[in-house]
Amino acid sequence: MIKVETFRTFDVYNRSNDLSMAIKQATKSCNADLTEQEIGVLNKKVVIIPTKVAAAIAQVNLKVRFKKLNEAKSTLIQLQTIMLDLTVRKKIDEQSWVEVKELSIEVMKLLNGYFGWISGRKQKSNYD
Repeated sequence: MIKVETFRTFDVYNRSNDLSMAIKQATKSCNADLTEQEIGVLNKKVVIIPTKVAAAIAQVNLKVRFKKLNEAKSTLIQLQTIMLDLTVRKKIDEQSWVEVKELSIEVMKLLNGYFGWISGRKQKSNYD
């Protein structure tokens, strides 16, 4: 029987939750400048990332796992683009953008590292 890993112990999941909190704080502090639609899009995107990461970690099928991680990366890139656009239009303050940018870069690095870790485990199990 294959053991399903618990996603709460993975740094990529925890850091994506930190990113979610940073974006929610940024939207809260700049609420007067943002439209309801902009806040809604940000909140939707920010929830997708940890959800996809958790689904990928708990997934046994490697194709589905990679698909979920790619969906999380794609959403993260979209989120970065939206936040940069809002910063350029002065709807999000520079300090919030810097915090979100640093966390999103860290999450992206962790996602890429997780891809490498999975690939390494996959190759190692093929040799066993």
